[in-house]
Amino acid sequence: MNKTLHFLILSLLFFTAALTAQAQKAQPSLAQLQKAAEQNNTEAQFHLAGLYVWQKEYMKAHYWNARCTYLETRDCGGYDYKECDKIIEADFQKNFEWLKQKADDKNDHIAQFNLGVFYDKGFCLKKDYKKAFYYYSKSAELGNPVSQSNIGTMYYLGQGVQQNYKKAFDWFAKAAEQGYRSDQHNLGLLYYKGHGINQDYKKAFYWFTKSSEQGDPNAQYNLGVLYYNGQGTAKNLRSAYTWYKRAAEQGYTDAMETLKKPEFSGYTKERQ
Repeated sequence: MNKTLHFLILSLLFFTAALTAQAQKAQPSLAQLQKAAEQNNTEAQFHLAGLYVWQKEYMKAHYWNARCTYLETRDCGGYDYKECDKIIEADFQKNFEWLKQKADDKNDHIAQFNLGVFYDKGFCLKKDYKKAFYYYSKSAELGNPVSQSNIGTMYYLGQGVQQNYKKAFDWFAKAAEQGYRSDQHNLGLLYYKGHGINQDYKKAFYWFTKSSEQGDPNAQYNLGVLYYNGQGTAKNLRSAYTWYKRAAEQGYTDAMETLKKPEFSGYTKERQ
């Protein structure tokens, strides 16, 4: 081997070793990620969720994904958690106490929400609406809009608590005011039906509109109904068609069927 080639090989090895050491140094430790995640750094929460998936600690991955998603109001995970369900069941007891401690001792609203889901859906635990209601309530009181929505649903259906449309309305309103689109739709529905509040088509129209503008297909269909019937707004078949169409584009079956009515055939041809 000539001296020039030997020198190049040594240089390459040295350069590779230096890059490896630099990369290792640049990688945050688990403790650093944990600290940043606890301080609501969503980037750290995202990477921490991924790290726990890699380590097959799926309960913790679920928790950090939910916490990141709550802060970002979008899915931060990018992981197919359906694939993890069986493994979660396998290590559930090991991680259940970790989650329960965060919910009970640290008053963590994301952990409380997760426990509510486990009891509500009977996931890894015996279904228990009263315990689901308990944990959703604790989380909802701390301002979690998804828990507020779930509490509203439980009051509306009488699951784990006595049915109460007024309280359902109040909890849906809290979530709706935080911009939660499904509860903007729920408020519209309660105003439309007069459940828990005086019937008011104009307010139903207002909340269906807010939810529809955020892309909720249920609200888009119901907004189409109001335009079609002239409830809470002037009758307008073109606007009805527009909102039915948007709902149908998201796979809403009733909207697809409604668009087959003869009165919409002209608008359909315009779009073609």
